Amino acid sequence: MEIFALSTINTVAGRNRLKPRREPYWLKIRAGDFLGFRRTEGAGGTWIARHRTDVGKQTYQALGDFSELNESERFDAASKAASDWFKHLGEGGRTEVTTVAEAARAYLTELRADKRAKVADHAEPQLELHVLSHRIARISLGKLRDRDIVSWRRDLRDKPTPQGKPRAGSTINRVCNLLRAVLNQAVKDGYVTTSRAWKDALAKDGSAERSGGVYLDRDQRRALLKHAKAEIRPFLEALTLLPARPGAIAALTAGNFDKRTGVLHITEDKAHGNRRMKLQGKAAAFFTVQVQDKLPATLMFMNSRGTAWDRDSWSHQFRNAADLAKIPAEASTYDLRHSGITDLVAVGVPTITVATWAGTSVAQIEANYHHHAPEHSADALERLAL
Repeated sequence: MEIFALSTINTVAGRNRLKPRREPYWLKIRAGDFLGFRRTEGAGGTWIARHRTDVGKQTYQALGDFSELNESERFDAASKAASDWFKHLGEGGRTEVTTVAEAARAYLTELRADKRAKVADHAEPQLELHVLSHRIARISLGKLRDRDIVSWRRDLRDKPTPQGKPRAGSTINRVCNLLRAVLNQAVKDGYVTTSRAWKDALAKDGSAERSGGVYLDRDQRRALLKHAKAEIRPFLEALTLLPARPGAIAALTAGNFDKRTGVLHITEDKAHGNRRMKLQGKAAAFFTVQVQDKLPATLMFMNSRGTAWDRDSWSHQFRNAADLAKIPAEASTYDLRHSGITDLVAVGVPTITVATWAGTSVAQIEANYHHHAPEHSADALERLAL
């Protein structure tokens, strides 16, 4: 294989004198590493890097033609791209070229192999909708830059929801977290050796997250149920009866409730998933009706398609009912949980009990809801006055 002197490919005049051929003209960078230029018909050409592994195998990486640059700048750009690839291999990176789309599919496969199928089932439609359908999916990880992430994030922000409304900042944060997980898995798998391209560009926007929530009083919650469509009403009613996350309620099956003892077993949740709640009165009666004549593995709450409620479907139905009930536009399905926790703290239920029911920590309840504690707390402070 021919190796030419530096003057052959590092100048425009030198490259123009080369004859077009399939075999690149190679320049040795260092032992085992080469930069090549493949002369094509006309004035153009493409660049390629070559690396010899420790066992003598030759591996190649296409670098592109750098046609967006002036001809005098292309050698330096190709040299840098080749050096980045050699560094990637030297740090243990793989030789295969992997795109963002391939990394996303590999991430889903890893989740399912790790027996996290439900997490994968939730992540897959989000990736399909927001990542795989975007041009970023076609970019190879080695060429992914922070400007690509910034552009993707801007497009996500500007893309309206299926209902034609602006996409919430908290939703953008969740999708960014998902893409970050995909790319971090690619680093772990050796397809790329650094997270530099997305570390800052995918950072959480703290201003987009609400510190608390919108409190809906009992009359507002009743109005919401009154205006909700029949298919979503049982799901929303369950959220008014329990201070649980919507995802935990959506995952319930008939086997999660024992009619004889009135115990509800929440097995899947964002946190504290394996917990039991003793129900009585209206709550026990409500769940008894929901599991009537259902096999243990049957979903307790399902939409008209016979599938579990998810964020997109329950948000749309909630918003429709909320508009009819004249509930504030900033309210969401999650605020039913927030309202329930607020009421429980206000009537003096012990913090540890509320935290257990809500599937969160005592510290979180105390940090976000302590000001709703019964008035005797304020009375106690009043006694300090001299």
